[in-house]
Amino acid sequence: SVVKSVEAMNRRLRKTNSLSAKTGKVFKSLASTASKLAAGVSAATVAIGSFVGVKLASEAIEAAASIEDLTTQFIAFTGSAEAANRQVSELRDFAAATPFRLEDIAQAARSLLAFGTAQDQVNSRLKLLGEISAGTGSNLGELTTIFGQINAAGKLTGERYLQLIERGINIGPVLAKSLGVAESSLEDLRKAGKISSDDVLKAFETMAGAGGMFEGSLQRLSQTSSGLFSTFQDNITNALANIGQIFEPITKQVLKFGIDVAKELAKFVKDNKQTLAVGFRDIAVDVLDTLAELTKGFSKNFKSSIKVRTLK
Repeated sequence: SVVKSVEAMNRRLRKTNSLSAKTGKVFKSLASTASKLAAGVSAATVAIGSFVGVKLASEAIEAAASIEDLTTQFIAFTGSAEAANRQVSELRDFAAATPFRLEDIAQAARSLLAFGTAQDQVNSRLKLLGEISAGTGSNLGELTTIFGQINAAGKLTGERYLQLIERGINIGPVLAKSLGVAESSLEDLRKAGKISSDDVLKAFETMAGAGGMFEGSLQRLSQTSSGLFSTFQDNITNALANIGQIFEPITKQVLKFGIDVAKELAKFVKDNKQTLAVGFRDIAVDVLDTLAELTKGFSKNFKSSIKVRTLK
């Protein structure tokens, strides 16, 4: 009985040892798999990080280049690089705080300057027109062009009046109140050229100012999903441009070096066109001859294999 009990105990011990050994193998396998998975995740993380880094660097360089191009364009309107830098900086700040994109704001600013608006008045005019554009949903660029045309002409014409009405800007009642006349008499005043661009500006300021129908339109639009997304995009662009400007001198040196290399390569190809043509022709002939030999050898071996199988 004692012997049988001992044998039974030994059997249980052997089973336990076997189970422990199997369990150990399982855990070892799991550890190996986890290690490989960790290595794979680490490699993927490095690859993704590298890609994101390169992408961000590229975006930063492009953003900085766009700001530099914009500044260069404004030199023609402002008269100096310093004034252009100041103007673009103010436009970037305006774009970063409103639902309008920098590209649209810059185009509107150029239109205002082209129509004779003084540089120190551009930002206040943009804010004014931005309020009205946000309140009516009209295109900022189109509204700026209409306002600029009124300013350049020095008066409000029937055509410009209708263009404003078409965009939801009912300036009539405000003009009538400002001029102290009945709204029905505005048409005669327009035809006589007696509604000046200053009158229109004053009406716009009333409509967009305190108590006006468009007061706070920019702020309200900036809190919508589309407005927040636009502001987010402009702030990201600003950040990338600032980063890109740090590396701008190095980027220009690299690009200039690349241009010089490309010029030298183009010159080398041009000067050695005949030699290169002969060289490439010889290479092509060698490749075709090699392919022909390989094809011939493959065909011969294939036929021999078929013959052997037929004999079997």
